[in-house]
Amino acid sequence: MHLRLLILKLLKEGERTGYDLIKIIEKESGWKPSPGSMYPHLSELKKKHLIKVKEDGRKKLYFITAKGVKDLKKMKGELGGMMEGISKKISVFENLFGMKFGLSKPIGFVLGELKKGKIPFGQLGKDMMKFRVLFLKKAMEKKNHNKMHKIVKDAHNKLEKV
Repeated sequence: MHLRLLILKLLKEGERTGYDLIKIIEKESGWKPSPGSMYPHLSELKKKHLIKVKEDGRKKLYFITAKGVKDLKKMKGELGGMMEGISKKISVFENLFGMKFGLSKPIGFVLGELKKGKIPFGQLGKDMMKFRVLFLKKAMEKKNHNKMHKIVKDAHNKLEKV
């Protein structure tokens, strides 16, 4: 659903090639959809008459249809409801266990950005994704834990000063 939503959102802004869509999504979100996922999605959206395509030389330019705009609005509503559900669950968890993570304001920001059709954090999201993957790989080896603890603590302290 999320790639479909991103494609329709970007095509509502204007005509784009499949390659353009991949590059814009990567730039805005830090996640790069593969051509093997992008082009089947575009074909499916075309079959459902949510988008159309026109040939421009060797390029295929995709654009959204009125039906696609209607579907985009519906998906945004569903996403908003889903995100509000997540926010409520976190709040319940914090209240049940007496743990305050201070997530309500950041989650509110993320929800607000998503409701506007924006992808929050851009390059920072990509950087965090790389960090998480590396962190998990290194954390699998217990010998790294002390060094990792120091690195994370130092990074935390530096971020607090920003």
